[in-house]
Amino acid sequence: VVCYFSSPLGESSIRFLARLIDEGGDKGRRLLLQYFQGVIWKVEAFVKPLIPNKSPTLLRVHILLAIDHALTALPHSEFMYLIPDPEHSGRNIQLSPDDHFNAFVDYLSNAIRGNSR
Repeated sequence: VVCYFSSPLGESSIRFLARLIDEGGDKGRRLLLQYFQGVIWKVEAFVKPLIPNKSPTLLRVHILLAIDHALTALPHSEFMYLIPDPEHSGRNIQLSPDDHFNAFVDYLSNAIRGNSR
């Protein structure tokens, strides 16, 4: 998420990874897993003590879904700027880059925390 918001190169990198997931099929997904598996397991190890009641399997699934969603949804998140703002009549949603970043991080962290079964 930080990479996407940090620079045009970061945004291009995330767009590339999203296409690899979407269009690369199993081969693309395995390639991503090969290179990012260590990072995924580090995230899991960091998050696990914060949600001790969540089953290890469900925690891993939620983390992988959050990572997948971060990679594939960020390139499409500009879509929200076309949607009317319910708090400001006649205006579309407008967020600063920092607010956009914080909203997305909140969304992902809540998705991981979720139901702690």
